[in-house]
This record gives sequence, C-alpha cells and structure tokens, in this order.
Amino acid sequence: MLGILRRELPESRVILFTGAYTAQMVELALTYEAAGIVEKSAGLLELKRAIETVASGERFFSEQLKPL
Repeated sequence: MLGILRRELPESRVILFTGAYTAQMVELALTYEAAGIVEKSAGLLELKRAIETVASGERFFSEQLKPL
C-alpha cells in the first residue's frame, strides 16, 4: 500500500502508525520512504510530535523502533 501511495502521490509524507512492527517491516517502510513510524503504545503525544516533525520536513521514528 505504501508503495502505491508513494508512486501515485510522491509528494505525500506518510507516517505509519502500527502496533505490529518487525525489523523487516521497518526496512520495507524505509525502502518506500515512509516519513516516520509511530508505535501505537507510544501514545498521542508521540504521535503529535511525529506529525510536527514530519510536517517540518524531517523523519520520525518511535524510540521503541530504534533497536531494530
């Protein structure tokens, strides 16, 4: 789905909001240039921070994903 979205709307900035993440999923998200990934258990404040970070042109990844 992310690949289709990036192909059809290349200027879009996509943040994945997921509770089921693996190293393979993170790698795939990076391959398709996701602007960020937020782990669902992180809470709304982290989601807000992710949106603000991505809106400013940067990438955002939840702390829980960094060991992957």
